[in-house]
Amino acid sequence: DLLKQFSQVRVGISIPMLDDVVRQVLEPKAPPIAARLRTLRKLSDAGIPTFANYTPACPPTTHDAGQVARTFLDAGAQWVNSKGLQRKETVLLPMFDRLHGTEWEDLTRFFASAHRQMEWHEELQVAFRKLGLPLSTPFFNPPFEWLMPTKVPTQLSLEEIQMPVPIPLPPRRPAPEAVIVPGWGRRPMR
Repeated sequence: DLLKQFSQVRVGISIPMLDDVVRQVLEPKAPPIAARLRTLRKLSDAGIPTFANYTPACPPTTHDAGQVARTFLDAGAQWVNSKGLQRKETVLLPMFDRLHGTEWEDLTRFFASAHRQMEWHEELQVAFRKLGLPLSTPFFNPPFEWLMPTKVPTQLSLEEIQMPVPIPLPPRRPAPEAVIVPGWGRRPMR
């Protein structure tokens, strides 16, 4: 109810993977994936523009590209933002520590490979396009005007059009010929 009071609101939810077992390993304190998807659906059903941030776009462990796209569409997302893993130098080692010796150990190799991530994003683009759900890489949140219901344009009379009032600019000062640098003295500006 609170969000419906605002004229310009949209809600994005981070859903970096659809495999909740992997989520428990990588994001043990984060809400379950199903809870995030239900929240997205409730907000969408309430008429609030919603999107998902599918980043770093975890590769298929339980869902292929088509199932990922269908899941977000069914959850009510109007668009999905996605990009590869960021800050690899600080994220990969802790990720490797969590995944080492598990069935998901290859995820660290996936995230270390720009080529594998690009191939996965290409598969995602095809699947999302097939369903008509926008997938944006890099992130793109459309202007609010794009999300508002369209109004039928009406013809305005000349009296209704308000012309902008020009704002006077301050006079330009000439550029300095030299600058004084502490410890170096006067230096020409060339």
